[in-house]
Amino acid sequence: MTDRGSKVTVSVLKNLDKWMRVENFGDIVEGTNLLPMKTFSRDDSHGHTLRAFLDAKPRVRVIVDLSSDLDNYDVDGRIVRHKASNRMSHEEGPVQIGVHCHYGFNRTGFLICAYLIEVHRVTPAMAIERFERARPPGIRHASFRAALHVRYGHEYSGQ
Repeated sequence: MTDRGSKVTVSVLKNLDKWMRVENFGDIVEGTNLLPMKTFSRDDSHGHTLRAFLDAKPRVRVIVDLSSDLDNYDVDGRIVRHKASNRMSHEEGPVQIGVHCHYGFNRTGFLICAYLIEVHRVTPAMAIERFERARPPGIRHASFRAALHVRYGHEYSGQ
C-alpha cells in the first residue's frame, strides 16, 4: 500500500519544477489587449507573484483566471474585479488583460483564440498562429487546436 500524501507531494514538486521552467508571461496577442501568462505563486522565492507581475506589467488591470485552483493568490485594489471591469478608466492608457491557466498555454490559448475568431473574425489557423507568436510554443495539446477547428472551422470552409 502506498502513502497518498507521498504521491501528492511528488506530484506537486514535479508540477512546481515544470512550472518554474515555463516563462512567466508572453507578449500581447496581436490585435488584442490580452497577455497570456502562467498562474502566480504565493511564494516570493518563485519570482512570479502577483506583486512582481504587477510591478513588471502595470497596465494590466484585469486578470482572467482559468485555472482550477481556488485562491492561489490575493488580488489587491490594483486589479479590477470582473464585475467592475465595464467601469475601467482608460486615463492611464490602454488597459491590458492578463489571462492564465496553470502554464498559460492550453486553456489560455483556447480562450484567446476563440476570442480572436469570434470578435476579430480571423480564421482558426490565424488565431492559433497569433497566440503561438505571443506565447511560444503556443497551444501544446493537439486536442485544444483540433477543438478550435471543429468549433469554428466551418465558418471558413465555404460551407
